[in-house]
Order: sequence, then C-alpha cells, then structure tokens
Amino acid sequence: MKGKVGRNALFFGATSVLSLGVVAGLWYMIAKGGSALPTLGQAPNFTAVNVNGQPVSFQNLNGKVRVVTWFYTHCPDVCPMTAVQLSEVQQQLEQKGQFGKDVVIVSINIDPTRDTLPVIKQWSSLFHPDYNGWYFLRATPAQTPAILKAWGIYVGKSSDNPELLTHTAQTELIDQNGNIRKIYGNNLDPNQVVSDIENLLQGGPFGL
Repeated sequence: MKGKVGRNALFFGATSVLSLGVVAGLWYMIAKGGSALPTLGQAPNFTAVNVNGQPVSFQNLNGKVRVVTWFYTHCPDVCPMTAVQLSEVQQQLEQKGQFGKDVVIVSINIDPTRDTLPVIKQWSSLFHPDYNGWYFLRATPAQTPAILKAWGIYVGKSSDNPELLTHTAQTELIDQNGNIRKIYGNNLDPNQVVSDIENLLQGGPFGL
C-alpha cells in the first residue's frame, strides 16, 4: 500500500512539474509573440521623421507587426525592387483590412545628406504607399550612423560609381513586442511575407 501511495505521489508530482513546464512554455511563446517563427533578437529603438516632418518612435509602434527595410532614392536596383514588392504586401494586407491597423511597413533612409524629405516623398509616391501605414523615415545625417550600427546595416561608397552606395540589402520582420522574427534577403516574396505576418497575428499554433 505504501509503495502504491509513493508511486501515486511520484506520478502526480511529475505531472505537476510537466504542467508547470507547459504553462511556462506557453507564457514564453506568448511573450515572444506566440509564433512558431524563432526570436532572433530585440529590434533597436530609434526616432526619425516621416515624409510630413512628424517624429516617429519605433518603440511607439509596438502592438503592431512591422516590416522594416532600408533605402536611398539614388539606388538603381534593390531599393526600388523591394519597394515594389512591399507595395504588393501592402495591397494584400489592405484587402484583409489589416494594413495600418495591425501591420505597418517602415522604410528607413540610409542617405539623409542627399535625401531630403521632399525628395523622399516624391520617390516614395512612385510605389503608391498609404502613408498611414507605410512610414518612410529619415533621421539626420548625425543620427543615421548610430541607427545603422544598432541594426547591423552596412553602408559604404561604391567603388564603381561615387553616386551609388553599397549597403546591406535586407528586410526584417518585427513582432508586436519588438522582437526580430525573420530576416529576408534582397528578393522578397510578398506572399511569403504576408504568410509570416499572418503567423504572427494569429500567434502561430497557439492562436488556432
């Protein structure tokens, strides 16, 4: 009898530990965005101004999924191509009623010396953005290097053409809590990006 009681106590104790582990795991997943996508780090905060000259704090966008990319208006290839792809992301999210409300795009300028706000607004308008949900942000020439360093974005002069810059061509997916959840290369698949966004919005397997 004593052995049976001991086995029962051991069983319930193990079950309690397992339950606590499951609860802790669920709490961790929810705190990290509740998604199957891995957490790659915390997105650095910064403040820059939008095309209308209004300050935007990246941290103040917490609560929304963010797609973050980098651009300069003299860019001949990657920047406009990425903007076209993000325009398609915007269209798909608008059809779902999520753009601006649940998801925003943040395009950060890397060449503020040449790219003034009027220049950025003219260039960005080519991609038909909804500026209420697609932020084209410019920091000052003095502030920009620190932002680039914090995010791990390299920018340098092109050896072939002094008018052009070489830079890290990537786009980051940031969850509602400011965690970096995915980094895309220089050729976005809009459908994949939207699928990953839906994963974050639904909380992955825990949101089903």
